[in-house]
Amino acid sequence: MHGGDALQWLANALKKCFCKTQHATAQPPAFHALVGRTPIIRLRALLHNAHACVYIKAEQLNPSGSVFDRYADKVTKRAPTHAKYAVVSEKIGGEAASLAMALAPAGYRVRARIAASQELPTGTKKLHDALGVQQVSENYHVVDDGMCWDADSVFQANDVVEEVRRDILDEIYEQMKQVEKEYASQVVDVWFAVDDVEGGNNTADKSTPLCGLKPTDAMAWIATNEGLLVSPRTAAMVARAASALSSGTEKHRAIVVVAHETGERYVV
Repeated sequence: MHGGDALQWLANALKKCFCKTQHATAQPPAFHALVGRTPIIRLRALLHNAHACVYIKAEQLNPSGSVFDRYADKVTKRAPTHAKYAVVSEKIGGEAASLAMALAPAGYRVRARIAASQELPTGTKKLHDALGVQQVSENYHVVDDGMCWDADSVFQANDVVEEVRRDILDEIYEQMKQVEKEYASQVVDVWFAVDDVEGGNNTADKSTPLCGLKPTDAMAWIATNEGLLVSPRTAAMVARAASALSSGTEKHRAIVVVAHETGERYVV
């Protein structure tokens, strides 16, 4: 094929491809296509002589680096078309970041209601800024997480908040429990579910994000030996799993730890 013929062939191929794209069915946004496509990784350097295995379900590999992407994906599919803002009241910031990324293709913006007494990790604040999340500091005490959709002054609409709390709020914790059950079913033999602990509580360390401390030894060990940068919470759960298996009395068992979010936002 001569040079001119090759260029003509390429032009025709591109034209056909463009025409097919124009008539093709709209594809889902990249966020929705990627949510949940996270691997289960076996920690090989944890216990050399143990007959049990520890796995990490790498939910930090979701688009926004958090397991809350699964929840955001479900929420956005039933979001009302008239709302201008997705308003979320939350404790740690991960929900707002996930919602902001999921809602961006639809033109939504997210306002995160933060209690005046709350302090988000620096990494989470930077993530909020990058995603356009508006942090609204309010003088209230955190009793529970809530989420509501409204186009107007939703902060004063307590009746709307209570209604949405009944409809949506209770689902998030039930969904999280169900997700962990689904993870467990992917392993042939599951010994026990490691409790969801705050970073460091089971390793006698203080909470890293709340106290501004350096990453825990468990975080550093996992990053150095397994190549995974996990959050303090995940590191604490892995440490607890290792402690449970160190006796060697249990054989041919498997423990699955859900890595809720990436560790980068805790080391900035």
